[in-house]
Amino acid sequence: MNLTKSAIARPVFILMLVVAALLLGTIAYKSMRLELNPEVSFPTITVATVYPGAGPDEVATLVSKRIEDSVSGVSGLQTLSSSSQEGISTVTANFELGTDIDIALNDLRSRVDTVLNDLPDAAERPTIFKFDNSSQPVLYLALTSTGRSSRDLRDLIDNTLEDQFGQLPGVASTAVQGGDVREIQILLDKDKLVSYGIGINDVQSQIANATQNIPGGRITSGRQELSVRVLGEFKTVDQIRDSVITVSDVNTPNARNRIVRLRDIAEVRDGVVERTSYARLDGGDTVVLAIQKARTGNAVQITQAADKLIADISKQYPDIKITKTLEQAKQISESLADLNFTLYFAVFLVAVTVYVFLHNFRGTLIVALAIPVCVFVTFIALWMAGFTINNLTMLSLILATSVLVDDAIVVLENIFRHLRLGENPREAAINGRAEIGTAALAITMADVVVFLPIAFMGGIVGQFFKPMALGFVFAVLASLFVSFTLTPMLASRWFKAGEDMEHPTGVFSKAFERGFGNLERGYGRILEWALTHRWFVFILGNMALSGLIVFLMGSGEGLKPGNVFTAFANGAKAGIPLLAIATVVGAVVFVINLFRRYFRPQIILYGFLFGLLYLAAGGAGAMFSHWRQGPAFKFGFLPDSDAAQVAANIQLPPGSSLAATQEVVAYVENVFKKHPDVKYVVSNVGSQGVGGFAGSQGSQYAQVQATLYDKASPLDRLPWVKHEEKMRYQADTAVAADLLVQTGRVPGADVRISAAGGLGFGSPIQMSFVGNDNAKLNESVQKVAARLRAGAVAGVINVDTSSKPGKIELQAIPDRTRLADAGLTVGAVGAAVRTLYTGDDSAKFRVDGQEYDIRVQMSDKDRNNPNLVNEVPVRFSEGQPITLGQVTQLQERPGLDKVERRQKSTEIRLTADLLPGAAAGSIQGQINSLIDSEKLLADGVRTVPLGQADAQQREGGFIAGAYLLGLVLVYMLLASLYDNLLYPFIIQLAQPQAVTGALLGLILTDKSLNLIGIIGLVTLTGLVGKNAILLVDYANTLRDRGRSRHDALVEAGPTRLRPIAMTSIALILGTLPIALALGRGSEFRETIGIVIIGGIVVSTLLTLVVIPCSYTIFDDMSNWIGRLMRRVNGSEKANPTKNSSEPLTPANVD
Repeated sequence: MNLTKSAIARPVFILMLVVAALLLGTIAYKSMRLELNPEVSFPTITVATVYPGAGPDEVATLVSKRIEDSVSGVSGLQTLSSSSQEGISTVTANFELGTDIDIALNDLRSRVDTVLNDLPDAAERPTIFKFDNSSQPVLYLALTSTGRSSRDLRDLIDNTLEDQFGQLPGVASTAVQGGDVREIQILLDKDKLVSYGIGINDVQSQIANATQNIPGGRITSGRQELSVRVLGEFKTVDQIRDSVITVSDVNTPNARNRIVRLRDIAEVRDGVVERTSYARLDGGDTVVLAIQKARTGNAVQITQAADKLIADISKQYPDIKITKTLEQAKQISESLADLNFTLYFAVFLVAVTVYVFLHNFRGTLIVALAIPVCVFVTFIALWMAGFTINNLTMLSLILATSVLVDDAIVVLENIFRHLRLGENPREAAINGRAEIGTAALAITMADVVVFLPIAFMGGIVGQFFKPMALGFVFAVLASLFVSFTLTPMLASRWFKAGEDMEHPTGVFSKAFERGFGNLERGYGRILEWALTHRWFVFILGNMALSGLIVFLMGSGEGLKPGNVFTAFANGAKAGIPLLAIATVVGAVVFVINLFRRYFRPQIILYGFLFGLLYLAAGGAGAMFSHWRQGPAFKFGFLPDSDAAQVAANIQLPPGSSLAATQEVVAYVENVFKKHPDVKYVVSNVGSQGVGGFAGSQGSQYAQVQATLYDKASPLDRLPWVKHEEKMRYQADTAVAADLLVQTGRVPGADVRISAAGGLGFGSPIQMSFVGNDNAKLNESVQKVAARLRAGAVAGVINVDTSSKPGKIELQAIPDRTRLADAGLTVGAVGAAVRTLYTGDDSAKFRVDGQEYDIRVQMSDKDRNNPNLVNEVPVRFSEGQPITLGQVTQLQERPGLDKVERRQKSTEIRLTADLLPGAAAGSIQGQINSLIDSEKLLADGVRTVPLGQADAQQREGGFIAGAYLLGLVLVYMLLASLYDNLLYPFIIQLAQPQAVTGALLGLILTDKSLNLIGIIGLVTLTGLVGKNAILLVDYANTLRDRGRSRHDALVEAGPTRLRPIAMTSIALILGTLPIALALGRGSEFRETIGIVIIGGIVVSTLLTLVVIPCSYTIFDDMSNWIGRLMRRVNGSEKANPTKNSSEPLTPANVD
């Protein structure tokens, strides 16, 4: 109250505070980075090791397992997994949240260093990097040229353009994929090697030793010092051709060495690296440049700088065309633009609501001014807390918009009431603020204590929602301060004594007040009846949530075969247990009343009738799902989001060549390009997945990714809205379905097409099967996959497993006796075979400051002829060749495609996509039930959830804990304010009613309850208590003034109907733009809008009648406990009152 008096006495000071908030808030907003989502720290470290030419089994045994053993003891390690594919090992270490990732990185690096000498010599040094969610690629550029070869284009990008993009402010690194990479190739001719008596190892070692610059030291001569160097590096390709190979026989050391020119035994070619993968854009070869931002980089600013650089490059190199295939800055700008519009629209709707109720422009302006002041104060707080402007921070402001005006509405409505009583504006402002102070404080602090647990809950979800929670807290605290200062100050100066907003002069205002007056009188009559039948209203109102649960339990019967009547009958069975409980409760109450000398056998009937409602609820649920032909309620971890991308993952039989895979890719590309909603088609031949070492790799794998046109939002459909490019009018899942039908079955290939969603989690269904018996493990996984492919769980498509047959291997089994006779070792044979087929690139060719590989290998005609493998000379002895066939036995065996391990046990992963409308959480539950009911897993095989299911399992406890803590804190707050342990329960009874409304909203809109929706449920914990607080607080005020309980409630209800209606409608309309998903990308957050609106609507309607009845019941209970305590203490004799002796029936009167 003193704060309000000071604000009214010093208006200029308050005005300066407001101006300061606006100025500093603007500076803070401009200073914060723009991001799509909040920064989230994933404590994950990956160790990638390239082992060229090695098979998955060798990679797993010689590389992955050794690295796993070395890092398994790192402090804070949660899970350890590895994937071994042809030529590459990837070991992933996930750490407990809170682990210092930099310390863990140093520890892990030092442990990997201890096994470097144990890794194969041909394996490259492991690359260790930590996963940083804030340092992701923000821009993908596809470069093509009309006047340059693929090699020249790649050379220009590697040597010039990549550095220019890498030097842009905020860029951490760049990566190039695709195109031809220059290398010098020495292609050996097998016949000439034999004729000259030269072994493959001789050529490789002499070439490596021939191209070296070796420092020799220095010479000091008097006052002059000279450096000594041996300059033996090749300067031109002709020098390589003319290089000399000396041929000698170690068994005849006195024989004269022969000199052979390299050009005599090999073709020396200035060529390109043999491709194992291709990058394609719209069916043509391309080079892709990925730009990754630094942690503190701004994606929007990076893209703006890149656009300027692209314009300069286009002028300097007019033959080069640069296409942006992925632009995160555009997603950020569009998402924030939608959020800004939603915020403005919400403010407009709230202001209109206030004006309709107040009929006064000045009053509306006072209330509306609270919003921008609080928003800018929130920007200051967010900036000081180190947050960015992203989806969640802006969402917090939209959610807070309607809440921000609550305090101002309640205060202003009370000030108007005092003006109507004849007080002057200054007195009315002070008294009106003081009278409502406790209620306003309770309303605001209820929101604060609900959101604080969200801000500080653990897990990834805690980090993700922290900016939203704290942003909301900052906003509502600012609104509390504004309601104590700015609102009463302006009211004291802008209003006049005797001003009455409830008796206006305008035509619309008079009509509105007549209608609202009728509503108040009608509500008063309903309230009288409710108080007369308080137990009936209390029980019926609080049965809503349990009835809805029975509704959902019965809905499963509607999906079974049968007609609607059969569905109703089966669904009603779900309510039988509660029917029995209700009947028993009725009988218990009947017995209690007998002891109180009341004979009311109809109470048992009442219990039975209430129980019948549960039967009806179960049957209604079954009928609803039968009518919808789908589940009545769905749940998942993440909301559906339109990523504007559709991917086709292609797999050919093991051993298929890159050329064969390209033919299938070309066909799929052609289908994709013909679809009217497809903007670009980017393909990757030789691997699946985007970036890093994701997905499968090999010549039989490919991925075709279609970038779609932006999806038109409801706002984009307005006739006056103009677009720079074509818009898409169907969801990405619908486009994927179209492309699936148009592609059809491709002979000899497995093509899986799906929309690329999941917010980085990958496929919606992911499961890990772990065991030590490989045969049982593979059998179990194939059983589960077969059942899912057969349609055992509706909605599951594109079922895939990570265990696939690999391509046929030509295995050379050494004959150790013959090796010993020939003076060879297994290592020497392996090195020779590796040089022949993979090639040895240890020698380098340097020119003009650039370095290129010199690769020694067999010529194409010999290398690709399997019949010549036995005839390859490893070395010569006494002039006779020692061939591979003499010292090894060759055999063909099917190889492995991939070896995966989790926690040092063998792992096979199962993934699947879902049809549109199916929710991952619900489907995962059905899959788990299928596995358990049909006993599909062998002994020793267990499942581990991955992806969304894993996140849901790990993060669910944190969310539940935050929700329960919010309930406890709200109770503690209310108990402290009312100094009563029972009164908080009166207000908190609105919370289960709100949950009922929220779930009904999701059921009616056919949306799944996901992470965003659950946060909405937590939000309702604080929001729905406001109406009850207003009603209960004023009823207590009237009772303090001498009114009876009944009269106080009958007067408090209609009197507080106006502020309750204003705040509730303002909240609903303020949240409506979120629920309508008006802008692009807004489907991600629409669930929270639906949950809040559904909860507010139902809880408000029930609050107006149920809370007064609850008030009387808990007040009686409080009085009874008080009398009991006094009797125990001997301070009062037992004097039964009317309230304590009346029968417990659904129709008693207070």
